[in-house]
Amino acid sequence: MVAFNKAKGADATGATGVSGSVNNHWTQVGIGAVLTAALSVGSRAAAGNPTGFQPNLAQDFARDVSQSINTTGQQIVRRSLEVAPTITIPHGTPVTIQLAENVSFQTPAARVRK
Repeated sequence: MVAFNKAKGADATGATGVSGSVNNHWTQVGIGAVLTAALSVGSRAAAGNPTGFQPNLAQDFARDVSQSINTTGQQIVRRSLEVAPTITIPHGTPVTIQLAENVSFQTPAARVRK
């Protein structure tokens, strides 16, 4: 498999774009939404309700730790949701690729230690 990151694809006639089945990864997006909600609710539940006007030290600590876990979890979920849609075309479909940079398929020479 070869990845052409900056290449533009076209069909066999040269028209921009390639038609095929598109996978928008909706299952992954749905799971991410559920995880986001669970992290948000779970982080608030750990701190509990303050007794009186001010929360005690244990409640402050629980709130800060749960907010940190929530923020980290949200970043991980957000990163996993940044997946671009995937277009799948049938094997053997002719396509044209316009490269934006030079590509070399030569294997690098083995480095010799002295």
